[in-house]
Amino acid sequence: MTDWLKRTLSPRRRVRSILQNEANECGLAALAMVANYHRHDIDLAYLRALFPLSRNGMTLASIVQLADSLDLDASGYALDGVSELEQVALPAILHWRGNHFVVLEKISRGKYHIQDPEFGLRIYERADMERLFAGVVLEFAPRMDFRAIKVGDRLKLFDILRSARGLGGTVWQITLVSVAISLLGLTTPVLLQIALDVVIPQVDLDLMQMLAAGLVLMMLFEAFGQWLRGYIALRASTLLQLQFTRNVVGHALRLPLSYFELRHPGDFVTRIQSIDTIRNFMVGGLVTSFADIGTSFLLVGLMYYYSPAMASITLATLAAVLAMRFVTFPTLDRATAGSLEARSQEQASLIDGLQRIGSLKAHNSTELFAMNWFESFARFANLDFRAKKAGLDAEFLMHVVIAVSTVATLYLGITGVIKNTLTIGTLYAFIALRTDFFDRVNHLTSSLLQLAALKVHVARLDDVIGQAPEEGLHEATFHRAIRKEVRIEDVTIQFGRGDEPILTGASLSIDVGRCETIAIVGASGSGKSSLM
Repeated sequence: MTDWLKRTLSPRRRVRSILQNEANECGLAALAMVANYHRHDIDLAYLRALFPLSRNGMTLASIVQLADSLDLDASGYALDGVSELEQVALPAILHWRGNHFVVLEKISRGKYHIQDPEFGLRIYERADMERLFAGVVLEFAPRMDFRAIKVGDRLKLFDILRSARGLGGTVWQITLVSVAISLLGLTTPVLLQIALDVVIPQVDLDLMQMLAAGLVLMMLFEAFGQWLRGYIALRASTLLQLQFTRNVVGHALRLPLSYFELRHPGDFVTRIQSIDTIRNFMVGGLVTSFADIGTSFLLVGLMYYYSPAMASITLATLAAVLAMRFVTFPTLDRATAGSLEARSQEQASLIDGLQRIGSLKAHNSTELFAMNWFESFARFANLDFRAKKAGLDAEFLMHVVIAVSTVATLYLGITGVIKNTLTIGTLYAFIALRTDFFDRVNHLTSSLLQLAALKVHVARLDDVIGQAPEEGLHEATFHRAIRKEVRIEDVTIQFGRGDEPILTGASLSIDVGRCETIAIVGASGSGKSSLM
């Protein structure tokens, strides 16, 4: 073990959460987190290729073996108690609950920060650690000849955008309509300023009639523009859903059987549901954000034209709001990822029960199943609550800052009206522009945060799209015909790389006569498929 001083003086980096996709992948996910901390850039798909898993998952010995291929030296220790974790080089892999692996990221003020491949970041008290920690820990250190591994060819949002046929034209159509709507909306404060500063003092009813007609006409155009934008977005969203879902599901059905054997149908269903989130963002938030950016610059220019002092307060408020948004985003991101994974497990449990409802009824086990399902559902509800609460906390802080800014703006504005440096119409127009500006900035920052959070959904789809399909029957070829006999010599059969061989040194010879058909029969699990 390393001493406390060396661990304290070493530069600290964050451990990036990696969630397991299969029930037996906790060891792979934990090792991937540790490897990435030591400057690798790998994912679960890369480790699966290095170490194909069986249903039994990984052992401590197999983690050490796989870490060796990543240029990491692993050392295992059996600790007498939780207090000895203070002397462990972090991050380290802990044996958890006797059947699970987690990563201990850091210990701070008596709190243990655990990266759980099943849930994400969890913070535990000492009492919880004493109950959950199984007493075995693995330390890791890079070798002198360590070389970082960079894994490319991951699915990116740009790949989805590029694969969607016809989306580029739709983006331009929605952008142009959005810009037109925004420009029409900017005229309303100007017309109202004229009404307050010119029509009322001069009692000019003719000008008021012209302004009223102009307002009605512009509002009608704005309403038609919003309908047109909604129609274009709806049509594009439906086409994208049909096209992209067909491609993903079609690719999934061409994957090997082993892919589906290691995953539950509920997990696959929730991955397909990520398409809806990506689709809504691409057609809605992404496109309208382009119009919001351009219109926001125009709004800032108009606000500076009316009152530079109040416009400066508005921009300072914007900077504070953006800072709060991005400070609270990591918590929201982790909670969202955990909520998605918990939802996947809950639906997998429910689908599993529905598939074997007859067996549950026959064995009078429906109550026990309902209790187990509700436990997974309660875990999802708790994580979903945390994700939504994190969003509410961010919104609350943002509204507090905006409220203080609003009071300061009104104070300067009313003081300017009293001192005759501003007119009532100018103040009203500025407040209207400011409100519109914050509405657009709020939508824009929400879209940017959604773009960052969207990597969770893209990564879930990458687990489907990133898998290589098996060869079709039309691509299969016979390299050599069987003429007389089938013979195997000194064959070893092993399912998972970390599993013990079920058969070693097997030899067999089967004579095959001309026009003879031989059938291999046996009970399920006797080895017919292994022989083939």
